[in-house]
Amino acid sequence: MNKALSHLYATHHSKGAYYNTTWREAGRVPLFSAFCKQYVPLSEYADVADFGSRDGYFLSRIIPSQCTVTCVDIDEHALAQSRHLLQGAVQECRTVHADLNERLPLEDESFDLIIASEIIEHLIDPAHFLSECFRLLKRGGVLVGSTPNAHRFDKRLYALMGVDPKAHSDPTHLQYFSLASLRERITSVSATSAVHPYRGDDVQSFLPSVLADGFIFVCKKTYS
Repeated sequence: MNKALSHLYATHHSKGAYYNTTWREAGRVPLFSAFCKQYVPLSEYADVADFGSRDGYFLSRIIPSQCTVTCVDIDEHALAQSRHLLQGAVQECRTVHADLNERLPLEDESFDLIIASEIIEHLIDPAHFLSECFRLLKRGGVLVGSTPNAHRFDKRLYALMGVDPKAHSDPTHLQYFSLASLRERITSVSATSAVHPYRGDDVQSFLPSVLADGFIFVCKKTYS
């Protein structure tokens, strides 16, 4: 565990008022819920993990009460809040304090569904993280994640003006995904995958690489 990184995120979350909220909530929550229900039957037997869960707020908005959930984050204070929020709201809740840049202390093929909401842009090596997700998914399990559109029209204008991307985005972002680069990344780990650009609470079909707020990606672990 990188203690400096753990401290950085605990400070970043508390000072930035990132608890009890989530980015683009009105748009992403209904879309995430729809994709999760479409790909995974979330019964009382469903095991769900939320990687980069923070305080569990986003997970609480999309997962039905009959699921068993595991929240994983580098911010211990956030995990304590997730236990408080989710205990009694779901079938069972456990928390794991871990660095998503490292191998996770979880058993192979543990989960039916993994949520990775707005996390891959924060990681040193997204390919390593995605491979970990597939190690931890059960056969037929699904990874549903999202990331901002780093090449939206307004950000392109900033780039033309010579503005550093970090000047108008989260300072903890290490990766910047376009529609094309995200598709390339996820298809490298899953032949059964899809990227859904969205704007507001709708899938963005017109000029998605320029107009979309972000991308929701779905990857299934197929039987070999």
